[in-house]
Amino acid sequence: MKQISIEVVIKNSEFSEPNEWNEFKEERNAWLVEFPYNVVVATSYLEMDNVQNWLTEKCGSKGISWDVYFYYKESYDFGYAEYFFQDEHISNLFTKEIPNFYGVFYNNRKLKTNEQGDYFEVN
Repeated sequence: MKQISIEVVIKNSEFSEPNEWNEFKEERNAWLVEFPYNVVVATSYLEMDNVQNWLTEKCGSKGISWDVYFYYKESYDFGYAEYFFQDEHISNLFTKEIPNFYGVFYNNRKLKTNEQGDYFEVN
């Protein structure tokens, strides 16, 4: 998992026509009103499972709201996601935690992805 900019998503995205992005931008702006703090990442689905657990632990008991939008897949289980937060502190904690998120594969190997979707093993 790696933090990236929304511009990377737009450049490489499914929004092939300029008006498609403009239409979606209105919906995204509505989310940003409710969730003013956002973090865009290149990630695998398995890393997103780890993120889900972390967010449930950090936010669930405190009643802090968050949301996620998965933009599209670059490969089988890798793509771009944007996390939205109501709480700036949680957003900052999440950003600092990004290097520590990993996915667990069927053989209990812990793997991470880089921004190209390549996997590498972590201890």
